[in-house]
Amino acid sequence: VQSGWWLIQTSEELRSLVKSLAKRGQRERYLCRMLQRYFEVVTHSMADMKTDNTVSSNETETENENDEQSQLQQSLNDLIENDNQTYDD
Repeated sequence: VQSGWWLIQTSEELRSLVKSLAKRGQRERYLCRMLQRYFEVVTHSMADMKTDNTVSSNETETENENDEQSQLQQSLNDLIENDNQTYDD
């Protein structure tokens, strides 16, 4: 990716990044060494993030479904109350 924000999601993408870093540049050389040194830690962290995001996504979907169900139930209750008031009058 040329510009903007991007995300490395797999170990293959990380390897590709390490290979593409300039070996002559001081900052890129240092980054390359650190990525190589901590490759296992980084890939393990990526796997943890992936499982955390999956769990969070599932929890969010469940919460959204519960919110929708409660809103629907409240709407139905309101309709029933309004209908009962109409018949009582």
